[in-house]
Amino acid sequence: MVLPARPAGTASFSSVWPKSNSSQPDLDRLSSNLTSQRLDKLENAGLITRDIDRTDRRRVDVQLTPAGVELVDSLLAGLMEHDTKILAQGLTPAEQRKLRGLLRKLLLSLEPWDAEG
Repeated sequence: MVLPARPAGTASFSSVWPKSNSSQPDLDRLSSNLTSQRLDKLENAGLITRDIDRTDRRRVDVQLTPAGVELVDSLLAGLMEHDTKILAQGLTPAEQRKLRGLLRKLLLSLEPWDAEG
């Protein structure tokens, strides 16, 4: 399965992942005049589904299909492999561990945590 050739489609696709559900207005910040066209291409490729909200017909929920999740997972695996090679060329194993720890700390500081855990 291949993503749409244009980066714009990829941007829309990556905005849905890793969320299980996104609404089209959530995605509109990308480029409101092209969001529907991008989502059409992803839906036609079998990578997302769209469902109209029953209580608000202006709202369209967007989620990845199993094929979309599989594609994102494979793309991320390739990126992680590439990053590992790049890091190995420029950093010692100790420096890599330090960097991973610092990036984890940064990521955790940015994550919104639920009060219940």
